[in-house]
Amino acid sequence: MTQIYDIHSYKGGVGVTTTACSLALILANKGRSTLLVDSGYSPDTYPWLNVALPIGSRGEVAKGVFPNLDMVRVGDSEKISSVNVSDYDFVVIDNGRNCSQEYPTAYTVQRVCVVRNEYMSLHNTANRFAPSTELLVAFIGDGLALTAKDVQSVLNRQPVVASIDTNAQRAIDAGLAAMRVDERFGWVKELLV
Repeated sequence: MTQIYDIHSYKGGVGVTTTACSLALILANKGRSTLLVDSGYSPDTYPWLNVALPIGSRGEVAKGVFPNLDMVRVGDSEKISSVNVSDYDFVVIDNGRNCSQEYPTAYTVQRVCVVRNEYMSLHNTANRFAPSTELLVAFIGDGLALTAKDVQSVLNRQPVVASIDTNAQRAIDAGLAAMRVDERFGWVKELLV
């Protein structure tokens, strides 16, 4: 049965694409057939992985982007259910701020909410986050006053802590993160349920 990971946030710029791409690469590196879906307005996953956008890419699956990893881009107005996902072991969706996606009941879906240890991220998430149905990833950045314990206190759920230092952020910005995923993003393994 296909396992779907819906990676999203209630505030942009907190690490949704980093989480989605890292998870997809780790699953693919384990030899599992994986589809990475970019459902945002702009194609964030392709630059993160340092991959050129295929011509006519919206809605068309790009096969063999990496071993065991295919990618597809769908728009905000399109339903992810329009993509045939049954051929894959795992589907990882970079859902950005689209937190209302509905899925066919035939699939197992794990919703993953991403936050940062800063006020606006926690403020935007506090009244929307569902601790009973969503996993929580907290990117704990250098030099911020709030800790993982503070995040847990506000959102009532123990987060998977993802430490993101300046070097990791630079690798992401340079499009080199895909080559360093096992080195710098090992925390993603905690999401595999």
